[in-house]
Amino acid sequence: MIRLTSIAMFALCLSCRSATYYIATNGNNSASGAIDAPWATLQKGFDVAVAGDTVYLNNGLHSGVSYSARNGTENSPITITGDSNAI
Repeated sequence: MIRLTSIAMFALCLSCRSATYYIATNGNNSASGAIDAPWATLQKGFDVAVAGDTVYLNNGLHSGVSYSARNGTENSPITITGDSNAI
């Protein structure tokens, strides 16, 4: 029973650490990446996001080349998503 409780607490702890970061064409890469202080580039999101995190693109044309050297996991992917008008 103790082992099962420990596993459940560990899984809960992992889910608590996931974050959502926001990217906007009028953002600033020195900001926090929060919904009210988005970053400017997808590359900033790639540089910070770790397994379980979500990078959300607000409406607009997001240009530039971006590369991520980070990996999610099967159970905790790094999710890239956004508004329907985000390009």
